[in-house]
Amino acid sequence: MNVKSVIGYPTNGAKVNNKSAVVVRGVAWDDGHGISEVLVSLDSGKTWNKALLDKGKLGRYAYRAFRYTFKPKKFGKMTIMAKAINKIGQEQPLAKDIKWNHGGYKYNGIDEVTIEVV
Repeated sequence: MNVKSVIGYPTNGAKVNNKSAVVVRGVAWDDGHGISEVLVSLDSGKTWNKALLDKGKLGRYAYRAFRYTFKPKKFGKMTIMAKAINKIGQEQPLAKDIKWNHGGYKYNGIDEVTIEVV
C-alpha cells in the first residue's frame, strides 16, 4: 500500500466564516513504515505547513489522525491540500504525476478540497 492521506473536514464545497478558525482534519497511513509527517497547503501546493499528528501507542499499520488550524486571510475560494510522508521518506505524489489505471487500485494522489471563505 502506498503512503496516503485524506482530508475529512472541511468537505469539498464547504463555506467557512472568515472570522473563525478552520481546523483541517484527516487521516494518513502507509504500508507499515509509519507516518512521520503530514503537510497541509492552503495555496494549491505553492507552500506547505506541518500538521499536528495525534500521538499515542500506535500499531505498525495504524491510521494517524492529523489536524491543522488556520484563520482565512481573504474571501473567496481556496484549495486545501494534504500530503503524507512516511518514515522512509516516501510521500504522496500530485495527482497529475500518477499513471492512471482503470481500476483505480493503489491510487495515492495528494488529497485536495476546495472551500469558500465567506
